[in-house]
Parts: sequence; structure tokens; C-alpha cells
Amino acid sequence: MWWITLIEIAVFPIVAILLGLLLLGIDRKVAARMQRRVGPPILQPFYDVRKLFIKDTVIPKKSTWIFDFMPLLSVVSLFIIILYLPFMGLSPVLHGDMVFILYLLILPSLAKVLGGISSGSPYAAVGSQREITNMMGYEFPLVTIIFFMSWKLFSFGVAKPFSVASFTSGVMWAGLGTLGIAGALLLLFVMLLVIAGELSRPPFDVSSAGEEIAGGITAEYSGRNLGLFYIADALKLIVLTTLVVVLFFPFGISGFLGIGGWFALIADSIFYFIKVLLLMIFSETVLKTSVSRLKVTQLVNAYWGSLLMLSLLGIFIIFIDMVLS
Repeated sequence: MWWITLIEIAVFPIVAILLGLLLLGIDRKVAARMQRRVGPPILQPFYDVRKLFIKDTVIPKKSTWIFDFMPLLSVVSLFIIILYLPFMGLSPVLHGDMVFILYLLILPSLAKVLGGISSGSPYAAVGSQREITNMMGYEFPLVTIIFFMSWKLFSFGVAKPFSVASFTSGVMWAGLGTLGIAGALLLLFVMLLVIAGELSRPPFDVSSAGEEIAGGITAEYSGRNLGLFYIADALKLIVLTTLVVVLFFPFGISGFLGIGGWFALIADSIFYFIKVLLLMIFSETVLKTSVSRLKVTQLVNAYWGSLLMLSLLGIFIIFIDMVLS
């Protein structure tokens, strides 16, 4: 019914913000424990956002209207992506395909780049240049994996191989033997590193290297605008982990438990949270506590060299498994 759709459009982004900030808090707490520190409280991201929104927003004299508009664009583009994904284990509010989502995923990073360049700060300009380099790197392995899965759907006779709904059928694991499962796990490993790159987390955080370029892209942002970018980071974490859930773990748990109705909805939502939490820990928390930042010269080599070769190797292994089975 149309009114249910309107409620979902209004509620899902708000729930995604709350869930994303909660995950950021858990990430900081787990990372601190891994380093034998107490760490901030889990609700610290909520306190940070509240503090940013009550502070004054400073606009640099040399900036343009783009500087003030880009934080909002970043948040809105992520809101739209969430509506196209099976958020919280539920059916997508809107129907679209993966190519459209890939285009939308570029907007948050592009918004940061344009905002940094328009600020007039040399530090933000350097951060923007590095972010462009980062974007050129992680998109290639991501696109390779998604197009391979679309090809696999097409080979199974699926009418709409790029549809998000088609990906939720669990195509990655369909018809795979032991060799194919090994290839799929290799692709999953690549996707975990792509998440770190998309979020500009270590070892791919060259665009926000505080020790080198004074905060990078957001060096001149403050108050409400910086708070919006903070929220965008939380939303992007939700979007990327949900995307990996769609690609690799689209299965619910209610069918396995044999329950229905509201109990099934609650069980699948809890199971969804567990999946995105584990994906965040392996793609972000473990990496940033154990790996140092890559140099700018090493960044593209890592994406276009190591990760691309690993994704192609995983695809080749799956292809061999499909031929032999």
C-alpha cells in the first residue's frame, strides 16, 4: 500500500542513521579493546553529532556555494541507496538495479572531493586529490565482482540479471562445489577491503591523513556541515555492509527457525544486524588496528594490482568449478 511505502521512506533513513552511529561506536570500542585501551563509550558518535550540530558553522571566505551544499548531497544520496537495498532484512522500498547503485555510491565521495576543492584550503585540495586516486582504485574490483555475479545470474536464465532482487537469491553460492566456495570466499575477502577503501579507513585513509594534511578533505568543515559528513560516514557504513550482505549473505534466519509473522521480522532484523556487525569488524576494526596506512603511490597498485588480481583469480576458480561440476 502507498502509505506503507511513505512510512518506510520516512523511517528507514532515520533507523539507518541510528544503526550506523551505533556501529561506529561499537567499532571504536572494539578497536580500543584490541589495543588494550578502555576506549570511548559506545554512544560517543551520538554525542559527537549532537555537539557538532549545536556548534557554529564556519564558512571560509574563499569557498563557494558548493562547499555548503556537498554535505547535504552526500547524506541524501546515501538515503536514496538505502531505499533500494533490503535494509534490516526487509524488501527494498524502491526497485532498481546494481548499476544505478554503483553510480549513486560515487556521489558521497565525489561530494567530499568537490567540497574540499571549493573550500579554498590547500590541505583540503590535497585531500581531494588523494580521494580521487582512491576512488579510481576501489571501483574497479567492486565493478568486476558485481558484473561477474550478473553474468552468473544471466547464465542461470534470470530475466533481470542486474536487478537487486535477483542478487538476493544467493547467486554467489548457487551450484558451487568446494573449489567454487574457495573462489567465493576470495571474492568476499576482496569486498571487505573494498569497504575499507570506500570508507577511507586504514590502510586506505590517505585522503584524511590527519598527521600529514591536517584532516584532509574536511579540514575547513565545522558545525552542522561536519556533522552531516559524520552522519554520511555512518550511513555509508550501513550501505556498504548491506551491499555485501546482498551479494554474499542474503539469507534470513526465520525460515531456518520455522517462525513467521512479527517474530520472523524481528529474528531477520536481528540476524541482519549481526551480519553487518561482523562485516564491519572484519573490514574496518581489525584492519585499522593491525595495518598501517599505505602510501599514495601504493594505493592504486594495491587496488589495480593485488585486489583486482585476487578478484579475477576468485572468478576464475568459480568458473572452473562450474565447468567441472
